[in-house]
Amino acid sequence: MATDPVTWARDEHTKAKHELLRAFFNKWVSIHSEWFARRGGGLVRIYDGFAGPGIYSGGEAGSPVILLQALCSNPRLLGPWSNVDYELHFVEKRPARAKMLREQLEALERAMRQLEKWSERISWTVTCGNYEEHVPQPAARSASALFLFLDPFGYSHSPMTLTQDLVQQPKSDTLIFLPLSFVNRFAGRDGQESAMDRFFGNRAWRDVPSGPGRPAALLELFKAQLRSAGLDWVADFRLKPDGSNEYWIVGARAISKDSRASRRRSGPRTRSTALGSSPPERRRRDSRHCRSSPPRPVLIRHRCLSYCASILLSAPSP
Repeated sequence: MATDPVTWARDEHTKAKHELLRAFFNKWVSIHSEWFARRGGGLVRIYDGFAGPGIYSGGEAGSPVILLQALCSNPRLLGPWSNVDYELHFVEKRPARAKMLREQLEALERAMRQLEKWSERISWTVTCGNYEEHVPQPAARSASALFLFLDPFGYSHSPMTLTQDLVQQPKSDTLIFLPLSFVNRFAGRDGQESAMDRFFGNRAWRDVPSGPGRPAALLELFKAQLRSAGLDWVADFRLKPDGSNEYWIVGARAISKDSRASRRRSGPRTRSTALGSSPPERRRRDSRHCRSSPPRPVLIRHRCLSYCASILLSAPSP
């Protein structure tokens, strides 16, 4: 019986996705680390629900290695952020890939220690299992932030499974990779109904008519489901507009209950419909968070076809 390879070649849309992940994470971890460091410490949690082996067949780094390396390479880690704790959790379903991932992370930790870039406040784990069974639970510490990256292998996994626990955590930001072309392709095939129900969290996708407008409608449904689960700020952009396959990154944030109640009292606000879109008056504000308010979530703007990313702070404080 054929088995899945432990590693595989990295394609162009994965390269672009990882460039954006690195840019997003560098800004996100800086914002929250600065916030906690100025207030005596805190906990920053990073979670990759479909971690993979940590390396591609060509030697390129996978998302777990990118995240840990980006954290250790920040010159502020051993200085201003020395009172902040970091927990990185990686979940991989296949044992051989989980084993290789541990080896890659162990090698990276050794290298960072030799370069004197490792902090003893960093801890990491690799769990072999389904991410649905290892959803991050609310942290015991109130001063905490969570970054969640979900890059499922295909459409048969359900990002909606995580939301019920996730939305209870303030300062939680999520990036989900959405292979929209594959979702649209299989939406009309017999025998795929159960998988599609899990993916969207309900049966509403079945009422979306086929045709050229279905991909856009499915994307809006996916975003609406995230909002209905309690993720208040949801935005998206197309990753690789090559005219054949559509890949999207969907970003979402859970806002605290107190902040949500405050927003209801103050009236509706304009929401961004694409990552990086924001009202002109907000764009003119200083992009660095001020000391009197918690860190704002980070949204990504797609600048050009070479996948350069500019990080904007456009959603409200938690």
